[in-house]
Amino acid sequence: MEVRCPIHGLISYNALEERVINSRVMQRLRGIRQLAMACLVYPGAVHTRFDHSLGVMHVAGTMAELLGLRGEEWQNIRLAGLLHDVGHGPFSHVSEIPLAVLSANYAERRAIDLEKLHECITVDVINHDHELREILEGRREAIARLIDSVKYLGRTVARQIISGPLDADKLDYLLRDSHFCGVKYGVYDLERVLNGLTPISEAASESSVGIKHESVWAVEQHLMARYHMTIQVYRHRVRRSTDLLLARAALLAAQAEIADIADLYTYSGPRKAFTERWLSYSDYGLLCAIMRNGRASRAAKLVSCLNSRALSFSVLSIPLDRLGTFYQSRVLTPAEQQELEKRVANKCSVDRDRVIVDVVRTEPPRPSSSEPAIDLDRDYALRA
Repeated sequence: MEVRCPIHGLISYNALEERVINSRVMQRLRGIRQLAMACLVYPGAVHTRFDHSLGVMHVAGTMAELLGLRGEEWQNIRLAGLLHDVGHGPFSHVSEIPLAVLSANYAERRAIDLEKLHECITVDVINHDHELREILEGRREAIARLIDSVKYLGRTVARQIISGPLDADKLDYLLRDSHFCGVKYGVYDLERVLNGLTPISEAASESSVGIKHESVWAVEQHLMARYHMTIQVYRHRVRRSTDLLLARAALLAAQAEIADIADLYTYSGPRKAFTERWLSYSDYGLLCAIMRNGRASRAAKLVSCLNSRALSFSVLSIPLDRLGTFYQSRVLTPAEQQELEKRVANKCSVDRDRVIVDVVRTEPPRPSSSEPAIDLDRDYALRA
């Protein structure tokens, strides 16, 4: 069996993968856009987490085969690539903002990075959804181990295919986002990157995905593509505005206890009730839940602004250290951000909900101390 993909051509899948693809947790991803409401800037950006997941499955399987992984391990890697995004909430990464705010106490108690919460939910879905449990049977633990970087910290080639510096997710979304946005910033030579992959053995039975010398330039092209897509697309000022307005609408709805939105974004560990509620929401479902409370609510007004493209636009960009000693830490707490937004709204006599302080941190790339040193004189000597 196969399906046609605009990025990778024909993607083949077997009977087991077909059952997973047709499951409710995967079909739900058809209703969750990859880039939220970026279509207000790039009209073609209406692709979803569903088609991205098919692409990641395909790339992950190709990577595994080229790196010498076969049989059950190869199959589990493909399934992990297919399922890696089932924990995403409405509007993809936008949901991570209210989730981080309302679940901060749990994350702090468990020492979990707030950006990893949707990964925890993904593992919960794989472990607790009754349909997936029946389809995957004895594979669930192996698949969860490949995805879960909170519980499992060891570095292996298989895990780096799913989540690593040069993983299947990144290799797919750059080409896909670039294609549907109608830009060329994310284009790179995927075939050359894949053909240059090589496993690197490390101490303590760990291993990593490396790259051969002859493919270094293709990897550099990939890194530049990520940089250009970040600057030109992912951090586009209008796209950031749509993301932040959506996140603010969700938070306002949660604070007003609209429907069960507060419960939707309050994660307190693996809970069947939470997982069921999470899986019941898509992009459209969240907007409908907000609007059901009445168009006069603060959250509904923001949704109406998004629907009519009456957006907040960037009017000032300034380094934090120029705002006085109070902000010189370059990190704003939620309370400090709200206070600054309130001051700006009062000064300009505008609706406080339309004023958004967006703190963007940019740091030059630097080597990670956790990454082992590699001898550059060896044949495969450059790490991806």
